[in-house]
This record gives sequence, structure tokens and C-alpha cells, in this order.
Amino acid sequence: MSDEAVDAFAEFKKSSNATTYLIFHIVNKAKIEVESQSEDKDFATFLSALPADDGRYGVYKRDFTTTDGRAGTKLVFIAWAPDSSPVRTKMLYAGSKAALGSVLVGVGIKITATDTSELTEEILDEACRKFA
Repeated sequence: MSDEAVDAFAEFKKSSNATTYLIFHIVNKAKIEVESQSEDKDFATFLSALPADDGRYGVYKRDFTTTDGRAGTKLVFIAWAPDSSPVRTKMLYAGSKAALGSVLVGVGIKITATDTSELTEEILDEACRKFA
């Protein structure tokens, strides 16, 4: 993971930081870098930033309501590996996922999705409630 990506994640984790998500990609099959980030809280904006035919990693700040009605925010790690991406790409992202996860300290929720039906607001909220 590039130093810039580590620094961007450290800044992103701060509660005072307004960034809603970071998207990481693998550059030259060797280094993970930040590809994009946004303060837009609309989940559709995050989904539209994920390519339809290439892998990515994302970290998303999800605001949700617990089962007992309290407001909460969790950091969710998302491994995006669409079925339409090349096999080599899927293998590269799958093989790097554990290493990246160990660098992203403070992210307790992990989701792997191969299409948008596996990555909905309901799925994120359900995952967040399990760890609330």
C-alpha cells in the first residue's frame, strides 16, 4: 500500500473528516493507491465509482440505526470483484485483500461483492447492526 494511501486512510478514519468513502485500486500489479474519494453521502455515488468490469477495494463510512434506535457509524471494507472482470484481475484483488485488510486498522466489517445485488444499503445496514 502506498504511503499516500495509508495517510489518506488515517485521515479518513477521523470522526472530524467529512469524507464518506475511499476507493483503492492496484497499480502495475504492485501497489495499492487511492483512486477516488468523496464527501457525497449518497450510496449510489459510491456504487457508481466502482467499475463494472474491474476489481477495487472501498472503505465506506456507513451511518445506520441500531436495532434499539440509536444512531451509529461504522467503517465498512468492501472488496469489489465483479464476475465480468478478467480472471487475473480477480486473483490479484483476492490475493491482496488480506494484506490490505491488515493495514486498515479500525475497519471491523468486511463485505465481498461480485455484483451490485450483493452490495445494497440493506446489506450494509444489516452488517453494521451485527457489530453495533
